[in-house]
Amino acid sequence: MASVNKAILVGNPGRDPEMRSFPNGDQIVNVTPATTDKRKDKQSNATREHTQWQRLVFNDRPAENCS
Repeated sequence: MASVNKAILVGNPGRDPEMRSFPNGDQIVNVTPATTDKRKDKQSNATREHTQWQRLVFNDRPAENCS
């Protein structure tokens, strides 16, 4: 049985998307969004932020949508 994994990333773009085209017409787009998680430290009562960078690669139709 096939399954589908789905994730929704809400963040800020780190840089402009990198678009590449191949001679056969295919496209690839690389995107690097940053997501930040904010948590409150229970002991010191200070807010801490943790930023993670993702690397996303889109092919074919999703790459066309990104461009």
